[in-house]
Amino acid sequence: CLFPNGISANGDGKNDTLILTGCTISEIIFYNRWGTEVNAFKNYNGQWDGTTKNGLQLPEATYFYVATLDNGDKKTGWVYLTR
Repeated sequence: CLFPNGISANGDGKNDTLILTGCTISEIIFYNRWGTEVNAFKNYNGQWDGTTKNGLQLPEATYFYVATLDNGDKKTGWVYLTR
């Protein structure tokens, strides 16, 4: 299960969303550096494009995630968002 450490959500069609390979994610939650939830997805399929739940663009920064795999395992990590 590969989690990249960065996306460049600038609309050029390259690396605009967080694509995970080799795993099935039942839920993933993204947090800012203060621990505030900024977005979450059930049955994740590469939807996060550096926006909030309301569709607002997040600033360039490091964001953290907690992902629950289909088998119940949890993975945590970070991703740097650049524009």
